[in-house]
Amino acid sequence: MSEFLPQQPNSFLLSLMTLSAYMISADGIVMESELDFTSVFLARTFGEDEQNAYMPLLHDLLRVFRNETPVTLDQKIMRVCERLNDMMSPQERYLLMTYLREISRADNFQSGEEVAALAKIGN
Repeated sequence: MSEFLPQQPNSFLLSLMTLSAYMISADGIVMESELDFTSVFLARTFGEDEQNAYMPLLHDLLRVFRNETPVTLDQKIMRVCERLNDMMSPQERYLLMTYLREISRADNFQSGEEVAALAKIGN
């Protein structure tokens, strides 16, 4: 978890949780609605077993992110993005960005910090 660059077969889900945590914490406020959205998305998309396996990781990542400097966190997130860019087609990246945008809107408000985080991930 220290590098946020998982090498296991399920590395996509680990990377997805890393970016999810980044979006949830982008504005400095972890909202229950954002966590709920992510939990429901995991259950619907990957099944309840994956939801149960990855939600604790999401909470761990949120705790880790609180203690990271912005520069260090941005560097780690960019490495995750580079890895995902290598793994995903443009259409899949579009779907990923749509998912991340929906996290930022889960509380019915999209902050400037969340917009900036989306821009960093999308570049």
